[in-house]
Amino acid sequence: MLERAPESRPGGAWRFVNRDKDGNEYVSTACSTTGMPGHVLLETATLEKVEGGTKYTSVSVFQSVEDRDGMDAAGMEHGARADMEKLAELVEKKG
Repeated sequence: MLERAPESRPGGAWRFVNRDKDGNEYVSTACSTTGMPGHVLLETATLEKVEGGTKYTSVSVFQSVEDRDGMDAAGMEHGARADMEKLAELVEKKG
């Protein structure tokens, strides 16, 4: 669930709250995730117009391998996958 509207501009901010089937919440913002508070990453999302639609590319840069592994262990991949599935649902509804 997008809790705060994203600012669609360079340097904009956002906040996502993902809930799993058991009701556990995983919160992420433009600078950190609650799974590893104080550890930040840079995430760049690019939308590119292509024939027949839009290409979405996301790149995450971590401060260290340990941060990457820690965020992965905290469930970041699960949250990112859920975000992409929700985005795909929304795109399908609009299409």
